[in-house]
Amino acid sequence: MAVYRKGDVERLAVTDDPESSSGAGWADFRTAADAHAIGQCLLAQLDQVSSREHHARHPVPLITPFSVRSQDELRHCLDTVRCHQGSFLVRTYAQGTACSALPVQVGAAAGASALSLRTDELRRLRSVTDRLRRMAEATLTTLAFSVSI
Repeated sequence: MAVYRKGDVERLAVTDDPESSSGAGWADFRTAADAHAIGQCLLAQLDQVSSREHHARHPVPLITPFSVRSQDELRHCLDTVRCHQGSFLVRTYAQGTACSALPVQVGAAAGASALSLRTDELRRLRSVTDRLRRMAEATLTTLAFSVSI
């Protein structure tokens, strides 16, 4: 789980599995948000001014041969994330890792929830992501209902 706060990506929680990399040791979320599905999900939620400011501070880094290589490519990726309401990436921040992320917006706060799998489990990524989406929607609906009472 991560949020975009005070001009940077901030990880709130990470649950690590020895079999699947969370990316924490491979690429810093703040400086390489565009290399992570969760970072792309957050960056896709920013307005144009915030997005320009973020990219001025953090140019696109090349982490693996599959990473986004330019601002133009990143803009295209972020447009795709907005259209599909999620991000799916393979080997962009760590070889052998596939990840997906979903936007989680509460009020004006941009947030995202993500998961990682080994690339040999890539066939499961969509179904596991759909399960994550259903769980997130149910949780946010329950929270919204609880707060409104």
